[in-house]
Amino acid sequence: MNLTEARRVIRALRSGVVSSESVTTTSVGTASIEDALASRLRAFASGLVGSNAIILEGDWGAGKSHLLMLCRTIASDLSIPWVHGTIDGRTHSLSHLHRCISGWLDAMRVGSCMGLRLVLESGAIPRESSLKWTNEHTGNFAQGLRDALNGHPMGWLRVLGHFYSSPDYSYQHAKAVDLFCSTAEFLRDLEKSGIVLMLDEVENIAREYDLRGRRRSYDTLNRFITHGSIFTILFVTQRFVAIARNDFERGVFDNWMNWPPGAVSFLNHLQGVERLRVPPLDEICAEELISKIQGLHRNAYGPGVPISSRRVIDAWRATPTRSTRLLIRMVIQELDLALGE
Repeated sequence: MNLTEARRVIRALRSGVVSSESVTTTSVGTASIEDALASRLRAFASGLVGSNAIILEGDWGAGKSHLLMLCRTIASDLSIPWVHGTIDGRTHSLSHLHRCISGWLDAMRVGSCMGLRLVLESGAIPRESSLKWTNEHTGNFAQGLRDALNGHPMGWLRVLGHFYSSPDYSYQHAKAVDLFCSTAEFLRDLEKSGIVLMLDEVENIAREYDLRGRRRSYDTLNRFITHGSIFTILFVTQRFVAIARNDFERGVFDNWMNWPPGAVSFLNHLQGVERLRVPPLDEICAEELISKIQGLHRNAYGPGVPISSRRVIDAWRATPTRSTRLLIRMVIQELDLALGE
């Protein structure tokens, strides 16, 4: 790695964010999870029938963002379209998908193309094949895409979900979910393997206004994980598991009164979804991580003054969380101070 690349990686790690470059240079102790994710995504790309969902669980700062970036890299290498969404209780709510669906489709990545419109206009998907598909299908997506490809700009507003963001009414949510599923079917039929949907901070379902929002969020997740053209990866903390368990017990107590069938199905089958947990960082892996960061720092800024990895690890072990992200920033701070940065 040259000086410019090394400095770019160090700047990203110093600020506590993950980049595609830092993923390949700082991975420690996650080989088994990486192999499992790569295997499942390859199977999805090959069209093998099976469960199209994984739950990746870890504490804050444990390395979920690192693995999310890895998933993005794997999906890109396999030429699978992917979407990354961060969940909250308002503008990126799973119970009000119409608020964020246009953002998802505008940011969709297919190879080097960003955004569904660019994918279609760049020729990554042949126009003739797309038109043929629209003539064989019905629904808002097919109609909008047909109009767009025939030169009517308003068609793009329908294809990209902008029609559903306003007015901000509840009935728009179902239309947005249908649109996303139709997009995945379109990409699957045109040999793009569907969509890998990576949902981060799913525990923020707890920030929904009330139980009705959580019920509809579970219903939305059920639609995604049971759809054959969508591979869903949920990045969660233990908080999500606790919330789902409490809602399940509440639903059973109320005999599932007023619960959508999809939400009931999701909570009933949640335990059967494959779950991978980010392993805690032990001292051996911590030493390896520090060594990798020291090597990066030397490439970026020169030899500098050696630091005591033992002292850094002892200080890190004294922290309440012992998160991987915290250790990385502590190491870089020590190296910067030793260098006089």
